[in-house]
Amino acid sequence: SGQNGLVNCYIQEDVPFKLESTSKNYYKLVIDSALDREQMAEYNVTIAATDKGKPSLFSSTSVTLHISDINDNAPVFHQASYLVHVAENNPPGA
Repeated sequence: SGQNGLVNCYIQEDVPFKLESTSKNYYKLVIDSALDREQMAEYNVTIAATDKGKPSLFSSTSVTLHISDINDNAPVFHQASYLVHVAENNPPGA
């Protein structure tokens, strides 16, 4: 209670996430900038907490976030049309 009951949470690394206070002493981890699984498939985020008591107490925990891949890159054809020759006597699957 008092100053001991006032808690400040923060992320220790430079990651594309942030903590938002949802109510007194409750926080949620949210995305702060775009994620790209091709560049980074996993993040290790350390969340630290301190209270405002005298002396101040400290605790931290690590969270591993696995980024799911989505099909965010559309297929690309570099020409408007292609010409291909296929022999009529090829077996199926050739």
